[in-house]
Amino acid sequence: MTDEDATTLLSWPECARLCKSDVPQPHTSLAFVWGQNDHVLRRFFQTRALPHLRRLRVERPTWQRGPGELFLGLAARGRPLQEMLVTTSVDLAGTRRVRFWVQFNEHGEPFTEYTCPSEPLLEGELDHAVDGLGLPRPVVPRSTQRE
Repeated sequence: MTDEDATTLLSWPECARLCKSDVPQPHTSLAFVWGQNDHVLRRFFQTRALPHLRRLRVERPTWQRGPGELFLGLAARGRPLQEMLVTTSVDLAGTRRVRFWVQFNEHGEPFTEYTCPSEPLLEGELDHAVDGLGLPRPVVPRSTQRE
């Protein structure tokens, strides 16, 4: 999922309703805003409604280490994502957004690619964001041709 407009951004309550559905949903891609105190991990780990989910876009995650736990936890449960895009900000104003693409390589090992805002990151900001989100390493710059 490289095009932000490919999937409509859902609020967490809307996404949680999809996860709780009794009927399997056809969705292969979802995008949602990860709100404060949401039970995102539990909902995604327990859902049987999203058997075709392969791509997930997460905006403004608030759970420390949550995105990494979600990506790796789904794989451990036999439901690996092809790709998860996580967008966060390294400043309080939310103006310096960093995007992370989490995937598995051809050997089944997780890795993370990133793009940065137009201005350079301060020393350690990228590492703090990766650690805070619990994203797998290695972390490498994303080729601009793939965006």
